[in-house]
Amino acid sequence: MNNKAYLIDGVIGNSKLLLSMHKNGQVSRMWWPSIDLYQHADEISDGVYVEDARDMLWRNEGEWEYSQGYIKDTNILKSKALHLKYNIEIESIDFCTLRQDIVVKKYIIKNNSSKGLDLKFIFKSGFAIKDSIKFNSLYFDKENDALVHYKQDCVLAVGSSEEISEYTVSNVKDQAELGKLNGDDTAQGTEGALLFELNQVDSGEERVITIFITPGRNKEDALRLLQNAKKLKAEKLYCDTEKYWNEYLNKANNIDIIDDGLQNLYKRSLLAIALMYNKETGGFLAAPEFDEYITKSGGYGFCWPRDGAFIANAMLKAGYENMSKNFYEWAVNVQEKEGFWDQRYYMSGLKAPTWGVQIDETASVVWGMNEYYKQTGDNEFIKYIWDSVYKAAEFLCNSIDSETNLPIPTMDLWEERKGEHTYSCAAVEAGLRGAANIAKELGYNEYEKKWRICSEKIKESIEYNLWNSARQSFYRGVKLIINRDEYDKLKGSNEKVYYCLRDGKYDEYLKYYDDVVDVSLLGISYPFKTLEDTNEKMIKQGEAVEKYLWVNKVGGIKRYENDAYIGGNPWILTTLWLAIHYSNVGNREKAQKLVEWAVEHRTYLDLLPEQIDKESGEIAWVVPLAWSHAMFILSMLEIYDN
Repeated sequence: MNNKAYLIDGVIGNSKLLLSMHKNGQVSRMWWPSIDLYQHADEISDGVYVEDARDMLWRNEGEWEYSQGYIKDTNILKSKALHLKYNIEIESIDFCTLRQDIVVKKYIIKNNSSKGLDLKFIFKSGFAIKDSIKFNSLYFDKENDALVHYKQDCVLAVGSSEEISEYTVSNVKDQAELGKLNGDDTAQGTEGALLFELNQVDSGEERVITIFITPGRNKEDALRLLQNAKKLKAEKLYCDTEKYWNEYLNKANNIDIIDDGLQNLYKRSLLAIALMYNKETGGFLAAPEFDEYITKSGGYGFCWPRDGAFIANAMLKAGYENMSKNFYEWAVNVQEKEGFWDQRYYMSGLKAPTWGVQIDETASVVWGMNEYYKQTGDNEFIKYIWDSVYKAAEFLCNSIDSETNLPIPTMDLWEERKGEHTYSCAAVEAGLRGAANIAKELGYNEYEKKWRICSEKIKESIEYNLWNSARQSFYRGVKLIINRDEYDKLKGSNEKVYYCLRDGKYDEYLKYYDDVVDVSLLGISYPFKTLEDTNEKMIKQGEAVEKYLWVNKVGGIKRYENDAYIGGNPWILTTLWLAIHYSNVGNREKAQKLVEWAVEHRTYLDLLPEQIDKESGEIAWVVPLAWSHAMFILSMLEIYDN
């Protein structure tokens, strides 16, 4: 499989299909039957052959000028490419239908030159089915006038509503360069091509070609879907898709956002999250996977329960109660038998690769369930989730360090260090408080009392034992696990460090106080409300976050002091976190400036990345990140809907 760029420009999909795309209109990755599994695209490209000049113009190569944008209020992507030498324009309109799993690629090829040109359009379908080039095969189905790619139980049919002039399943590039496909009809391989004779295209004239890609578990299903697409035609499919996305946005709660840029980004956030939501299972994808070979990260194409809780809460407050409810029902189904939720999962509910339990994942889900109930008053919902809440709350209660009255050491929310982290403690406090509220509603008074006492002890310990007066900030945590070298370096200093045996056999070294300022400390008040935003210590905490984490050169808030991940850049969601804090303490001016920074660093398609490069101010890492969009939605609701 070809190596792919980390950064993409646009995404389209329908909750089962998900495609990431570049500005030149090329498909980078394509997932089906779930938005996290499997990825099938190798190289899918297109272009025109200029017969008079014997010149093949691939749209993703050479002298083109590109522009791209979403059709207003939809997830339909329009990409334009103008060839600078021949003045030929290729416009593609790409979308996935909602009723059926059909990828539609409508091409409008226009001759903008001053003379007529004899043109051919070539579409190259390169698929590495199920993430691999191994054991792929394809053939041309003459009866259905389509290429059929297949491996095991995955079949991808590629056809058109226009008659195909020529085809091949071998040596695609070489044949395309000659403007002639040889008609080879069966091969073990990944690449095929379709050619359409456009003939003489006069100056100012255009031709339309529509390509359909239809997946299926077998060739009959894929080809049946292809024939349905041909019968319905691109215009009907386009209108239905446009109507669906317009109606989806109409379900959102109205908020008073006067600024068009903010309004557009709010709508795009709702639309982007819809693409990263699996309607069948209820899971939310963190981001369309872009680092599948784990070169710089542990991968993003999974559902983190904590991210999911933030996203579900944002969608709940935005008016999409069913999406939020479905997520929590998904959570009930994937919960571990011990009562906790692990680091991350596939959309199906199967456990994804993990490197450590994060107790805030479990706490965030229970907190979110209570938030859903508080807004909806859905008694059937809390009856349904009760067993799950009970198991989770008991797990949390049994995970308390008797010395500190805080949750025992686990991984932090950034998945980098182990200790008793203040953010995680606040999450657990809120989770237990939420569980107690649910127990009270259902009449389980014994559990309400037990869990509320436990949460109150955590709250007291956070407020009175974790405050660092020297830095006017909460400690990031206590009992931070460190390595032997750091222990030896700190031993004998003013730092409190100590050694112990874990499980009676493994050396473990701890630094008692972790005094690094971390943006997640804002979580004590938002969203968890362990302390009120207006608590004097929380006001000081917000000031410390701005003082120590503001990036002077390009602006924005980084995660914590001396952050090294992808260079230690400012993040969109961290900056919005501080914006929400300032809004909640009454400093609307500062809140708006931080929101403006986030808006200024959106992509040209109104998608929000995870990070911004600290030197250049350019997009630095994954696009789009669902958590970034969720925080933008929440910031709009907190700042403009109050």
